[in-house]
Amino acid sequence: MRFISFKALIVLVVLPPVIYVTAIQGLERYLEHHYRELLQKQIPGDTQPLLSGQVRLADQIGAAADDLMTNAAMRQYGATISLAIYTQGGRRLYPPVYSENSLDEPVGDAMAIASENFALLNDALDVSLTVAIGHNTVIANSILAVSLLISLAGLAILHHRGTQIQTLEEAHHRQEQEALKKREEARKDLLLSLEGQRSQLADDIDAIQAELVAAQERAARNEADLFDEVEALEKKLQLNLNQQNRQQQRIRELEEQLAGLAKERETLSLQQSKDLEGLRKRMETLYKNTSFSDRALSGLKDLTEAMQIKAEEMIHQLDARTDQVPIKRKLFRGKGKETVFEIVFAYKGRLYFRRTRDRKVDILAIGTKNTQEKDLVHLDRL
Repeated sequence: MRFISFKALIVLVVLPPVIYVTAIQGLERYLEHHYRELLQKQIPGDTQPLLSGQVRLADQIGAAADDLMTNAAMRQYGATISLAIYTQGGRRLYPPVYSENSLDEPVGDAMAIASENFALLNDALDVSLTVAIGHNTVIANSILAVSLLISLAGLAILHHRGTQIQTLEEAHHRQEQEALKKREEARKDLLLSLEGQRSQLADDIDAIQAELVAAQERAARNEADLFDEVEALEKKLQLNLNQQNRQQQRIRELEEQLAGLAKERETLSLQQSKDLEGLRKRMETLYKNTSFSDRALSGLKDLTEAMQIKAEEMIHQLDARTDQVPIKRKLFRGKGKETVFEIVFAYKGRLYFRRTRDRKVDILAIGTKNTQEKDLVHLDRL
């Protein structure tokens, strides 16, 4: 989870209920609009039987409303439809109102029925239709499932993106470390060369000083003849002294650069230690029955992303079902030492572990076929 920011995690947690509520309300409004349009197309329907008194308007509207309620597919999946139809004068046409007077009304008075229908048609109709989608229904559960899938997809995308960023950062750190090592080796070679030059200059100075002493002795015997030679040797001595001073200054600068490189290496090592500690916390949190050595975590960190996934899959199996994991071979390291088991993953991957006294798993090393020899030497030293 360290690849996902806290803000993004909060958004992904809040997103499913927001999508759920918004989708439910939006679907309710859409169904209300849709069913209202269907009903308004069907009422009052054919007006010829109404005006001739063959059928009551309330009966025809009720039939259309009952047909809508029967054919509404969403009712089968959890939608509840509430429908009421009134005239502008306040008379309810649907649901029908039953009373004793209505049972006594004459049935065959076509003129009265036609007159009543005509009056109702002149009075505008008011359709009240509401749709409610209850919780724990097929529609609500489907919307909730979709919202959860959207949130999980976002979580997977953020995790994948964070993993890629971490891989790039680790590659960048490795490149920086290699560059620092090369610069350090180059500075060391240059320092050795300058040390050799300084030694050579010291020998030259000694030789010049010896020549100067000999010249001074000769000058004592014949000062006039040797004055020019002494002056030339003094100039040569001064020149060599100046050159030695420059070389010493250059050596001090290189020493300061080496100290700076050492500090950069220390900073990079601290960063890698923090990354390794973060990996340890994550692995120990995920796998309670498994412990990891520093070499195992370092080896896991140096694997490619694909092999890291395979290695974690093998670690998960060891943590959950140790006895069911296929063992390639047992490494008997001598008398008095515990047996170490070797597991192969992703064809080239190698994992070495031992069982502790409390039946837990202690992973000693993780690597590839290329690092197998070094890992075995390390295991022999334990």
